[in-house]
Amino acid sequence: MAQKWACVPETVWQQARTEALDREYRGEYRILGSDIDPASLEIAQQNARKAGVGKLIEFREADATKMSLPADKGLIVCNPPYGERMLEQRSAQRLYSAFGRHLKYADGWKKYIISSEPEFEHYYGKQAVKKRKLYNGRLQCNVYMYY
Repeated sequence: MAQKWACVPETVWQQARTEALDREYRGEYRILGSDIDPASLEIAQQNARKAGVGKLIEFREADATKMSLPADKGLIVCNPPYGERMLEQRSAQRLYSAFGRHLKYADGWKKYIISSEPEFEHYYGKQAVKKRKLYNGRLQCNVYMYY
């Protein structure tokens, strides 16, 4: 997109592109998708197939607060339930706490967790290194980043 902006010299965006390509990970990787709910997992599989990436992702029915990590390092992107109703909110808060305890010693893993809970870091048990606002539909959320 920047290559079409008159205010950005071609040399600048070419250099940025080269730097990005140099940082690209070219080793082997494994993509796992999991959910505790079989119906949600089926929807995720259908969406992956529609996007043309179904064969690249290994899907598992698993509890995120108990599942073992398949390697010493990696990246976790998680969009846990938000618990927008009061009873569900308490349940979501307990889930965030359990997830935080489970990942407490996963030092080699980067974690990006999306939540609408303003006190997410409190329940998770750790302050995020970075936090970015985003909207999931009309719902204001944050991406909590842990390195």
